[in-house]
Amino acid sequence: MWGLIRSGGRSMLVLNDMEQQLVEAVQNNDIPGFAVSIFNESEVLYKKSFGLTNWEEKNQPITEDTIFRIGSVSKSLTATLIMKLVEEGLLDLDVPITNYIKEFALKNDMYTKPITLRLLLSHTAGLPNGGDMEGPRDQAEWKAYMDEVVPNLELENSPGALYHYSNHGFNIAGFVAQSGCQKPFAELMKEYIFQPLGMERTMYDPLEALTYPLALAHEKTERREWKVQHKFIENVTNYPSFFAMSTLHDMSRFAMMHLNKGLFRGRTFLKPETIEEMHKKHYDNYTLDEFGSCLGMFTERNRGLKMLWHSGEISTYKCIYYLIPEKKLGFVTMATQDVGWEIIDQLIETFIGPAEEPEFTPVQVNEKILKSFEGNYLGVTKGYAAVTREDSDGMER
Repeated sequence: MWGLIRSGGRSMLVLNDMEQQLVEAVQNNDIPGFAVSIFNESEVLYKKSFGLTNWEEKNQPITEDTIFRIGSVSKSLTATLIMKLVEEGLLDLDVPITNYIKEFALKNDMYTKPITLRLLLSHTAGLPNGGDMEGPRDQAEWKAYMDEVVPNLELENSPGALYHYSNHGFNIAGFVAQSGCQKPFAELMKEYIFQPLGMERTMYDPLEALTYPLALAHEKTERREWKVQHKFIENVTNYPSFFAMSTLHDMSRFAMMHLNKGLFRGRTFLKPETIEEMHKKHYDNYTLDEFGSCLGMFTERNRGLKMLWHSGEISTYKCIYYLIPEKKLGFVTMATQDVGWEIIDQLIETFIGPAEEPEFTPVQVNEKILKSFEGNYLGVTKGYAAVTREDSDGMER
């Protein structure tokens, strides 16, 4: 693969074209900041950054060491911590989490006991999504979240029955780790994940992040110019689910470890069987692309290959990592706008090949039968959803 990129062949031409597209997107005020990497199981093959950290100051370019918020990619970090603690015998995936947090309670107490870390990490505990954007900074306030917020959550379904994406589930999993180890969650992440993998600029505390080059969230003015969002949301109870911050350099290292079946720099970081457990499908959503929920990530089949990935959005930030284990190939993108999947798709087509496009024949739908399509459905990424018909005036009929 490295040879393909360096050889000046088609792959290099496509990368040059992609770079030009991104340069033009920055120049045209379509993207304020973007970074992308391509890697195999042991080295980064390509990395490139575009734009600025702050378009009001215009003095600091994005680099591989610039910090971005990564949104729900935080869940993959949390799941990796949990599995590390499971390996060390400090936690168990399949015992009730009440073994670690006696005070854990739900609105319907009959559903409290069945909930395990495995269900939380695979989004099958039945918990709603949620998670307030703004909240406490003090770690001590996490207990108030467990005592006051969690007991009032309405379950979407009984534990283990269905997939339903849940920020609350990962927040609770983080609290289990914190309680089981008697150490703050952020410290556990640093000790067990960030330091061993050399992820020196991956963190949760905004005050720490502000001491490094930090890509800021931007929004457009009426004149189509970038304006910095002068507000940095914080809520310590969301650290495990979608409040981590990282860099292209650090996330590439993390993803390479997963691609290399738990090996990092020739040493075992996670056992192969642990990685296999994380990467296997724990819940099948019964879609044509075989989409399913693993532990802290998702899987699907694309172009006949198993893919592993997670994406994250928070404020105006977007982060994606995408792994193709059979090809020993992976990508990371980070941005300060909703950009990334189009680049991932372009890279997949470049290195794997074009997808077969299904042919569809449009049909005229009888208005009278539209009502029959209303009901409850299992969505692909978000889980349980209700579908209703709306007329052009926005009114339900």
